[in-house]
Amino acid sequence: MDNQPVERRLAAIMAADVVSYSRLMGADEVGTLRTLKAHRRDLIDPAIAGHRGRIVKTTGDGLLVEFASVVDAVACAVAVQRGMVSRNAEVLDDKRVIFRIGINVGDIIIDGDDIFGDGVNIAARLESLCEPGGLCISRGANEQIRDKLALSFADLGEQTVKNIARAVGVFGLAAKDIAALPEEELPQAPETAKPAVAIAPPLRHRAVLFTAAAIVILIVGSGAWFVRQHGSTLGGNVASTGRHSIVVLPFTNLSGDPEQAYLADGLTAKITTDLSRAAGLFVIAATTANTFKDKQANVQQVGKDLGVRYALQGNVQRSGEKLRINAQLADTSSGGQLWAETFDGDRSDLFALQDRITSRIANSIGREIVVAAARESESRKTDPQASDLLLRALALRIKAGTLENLQQQEKLLRELLVLDPNSIDGMAQLATALVRQRLQFINVLGPQVAEEKLKEGYNIALKAKELDPANALTYDALGFYFFAQRERSQAIAAFEKGIALNRNMSTFYVGLASAYLISGEPKKAIGYAEQSLSLDPRGSQISTSMMFLGVGHIYLGHDDLAIEWLEKARAETPNRPNPLQHLAVAYAKKGDLVKAKATAAELLRIAPNFRLSNGTNYPVPSSPVL
Repeated sequence: MDNQPVERRLAAIMAADVVSYSRLMGADEVGTLRTLKAHRRDLIDPAIAGHRGRIVKTTGDGLLVEFASVVDAVACAVAVQRGMVSRNAEVLDDKRVIFRIGINVGDIIIDGDDIFGDGVNIAARLESLCEPGGLCISRGANEQIRDKLALSFADLGEQTVKNIARAVGVFGLAAKDIAALPEEELPQAPETAKPAVAIAPPLRHRAVLFTAAAIVILIVGSGAWFVRQHGSTLGGNVASTGRHSIVVLPFTNLSGDPEQAYLADGLTAKITTDLSRAAGLFVIAATTANTFKDKQANVQQVGKDLGVRYALQGNVQRSGEKLRINAQLADTSSGGQLWAETFDGDRSDLFALQDRITSRIANSIGREIVVAAARESESRKTDPQASDLLLRALALRIKAGTLENLQQQEKLLRELLVLDPNSIDGMAQLATALVRQRLQFINVLGPQVAEEKLKEGYNIALKAKELDPANALTYDALGFYFFAQRERSQAIAAFEKGIALNRNMSTFYVGLASAYLISGEPKKAIGYAEQSLSLDPRGSQISTSMMFLGVGHIYLGHDDLAIEWLEKARAETPNRPNPLQHLAVAYAKKGDLVKAKATAAELLRIAPNFRLSNGTNYPVPSSPVL
C-alpha cells in the first residue's frame, strides 16, 4: 500500500475543447487536424505561455491547462476566443474550429505532471455548459477577477453538473460579447503592452493565404528579449518610440499576375500583426504602412515621416507551385541594410516551409537589432545602466561561444545583478554563461574551477525559475546542467520545456541532440542538430550543432561525413577544444593517424589541462571509439 502523502495545491484550471469535433473530422480529417495544429501553434500555445500557464494534457480536440492565477487564466481564455474570431473570419461556417472554455479555481491533487480532483472536474463541466466561442467560469473565479478585469460576466445561476454533489455557481461571457470587446479593453498578458497595430482586414483566397501569410514572424527569440526589456520606456506616440519601432512596408507582388497580389498583401498584414505581439515594440499600423503601396520608398524618408527606427521590405513571387520570398531589414537612420535573405519552397510543403522561414527570420532579425542596439549602448559615455549591461551581455551571447565571450558575459552580468539583484533575465543569462564554461572549456579551466561554475550556474538558474517559470533561457542552463550530470531524462524535460516557451531558440535543439548522444541514439541526435542549423544557421550554436552532427556520424560509421562536419565546427571556433577532441577520434577511426596526431597536438596546445577523466564535455556514450 502506498503511504505517500497526497500533494495538493490551489490553482486555476482551464478546460477547452472543439465544438462538433467529430463532425469536422468526419468531413475532412486531414484538413481539420492541420487547421487545429495551426491554431495551437500560432495562437493558443503562445497565449498560454504568455499568461504563465502550464499545459497539463491534451486530447484530440481539447486541452487542460493549469494557472497559478485565475486572472491570468481568464485573460488567456479571452485572448484565445478573441483571436479565434479573427482566424475564423473568412472560413465557411461548417469548417470553422470553435472552442468552448471553462475555468474554475479550486483545490487540486498533484500526481507527477498530472492533476486531479473536483477543481479539475468542475472546470470540465463548466466547459460543457459554455456556448460555442464563449467562456464559463465558476463563482469563485468570478469573485477573484471581478475587480481586476474589465469584463462583465452574466450570472447564469446555480447549475447541477454531472458527478459533482453540490450545485455550481456559473458565470458566462457570450461569444458576441467577446467579439465586441474594444481593443483597449482586452485583458493583457502579464507585463505586456497593448499592440500598437490595427487588426488587418479579412482577405480573400484564405486557403493559400493561411499558409503563405504566416511565413514571416519577426522579433522573437533574442529580439523579443530586447523589446521586452525596454518596453517600459515606450510611450504612446510614434516620436517616443524611435529606438524600438518598425514599419512593415507593403510587400511587392513579382508574380506578373495581378490576381496574385493578395498573397503579398496578406503576407504584409500577417507580418504586421505578428510583430505587434512582441511586447514593448511599437509597430506602425497596416493602414498607415499601406499608404506606401506601389511607391518607391526611401527608407530614410520613411523613418523621418513615421518616426521609426527599422523598416522591413520584401517581395513575393509565385510561379506554379513554387514560391520565393525576399525580405530585407533596413536601419532608417542610416539607410543601411542590416539583413536580407531569400527563401524558396514548394507550395505543396508550405507548412514545413512556414515553420523554417518563421524561425530563421525571427532569429536573424532579432539578432541584428540586438547587436545594433548594443553597439549604441557601448558608444555612450555615461556609466552603463542595468539595461545596458544586459543588452551588451546578450549581444555577446549571440556571437561565437568562445571562452573570452563567456567570461565577458559573466563579468557584465555580475555587474548587472549588483545594480538589479532581481533581474530574472540577468540571472538566466549568467546561469547559462557559467554552465557553458564548464561544458565547453573544462579542459582549459581545469576541473575544480569548471565544477564550481557549474554548481553556481545551477543554483542561479533554480532561483530564476522560481521567480519566473516562463523564462525560456532558464531552461537552457538547467538542461545543460543535467546534461553535464548525465541525467538524460531531466535534461530532455528541460529542453522540451524551453521549446514550449520559445520554439525559435536553437540552443534547445542542440541540447536535445546532446541528450540523445548520451543515450546512444545518434540518428535522433543528428535530426535535432540539423533542426538547430535550420533554425539559426548564423547563430552562436552553429559550431556545437556541426560538432554533434560529426559525433553522430562517428557512431554511424560515416567517417568522411563525421570529419567534414567536425572540420566545419573547428573552423567556426578554432580555439575551442571539443571539436578537436572528436575530430582526432574521427581521423583515428578512419586510419589517418598523421592527421589524428596533429589534431591531438593542437588540442593539447589549446587545452593543456585536457584529460579524458575530465569528461568529454559534450558527452559521447562510452565506446571503443574513444
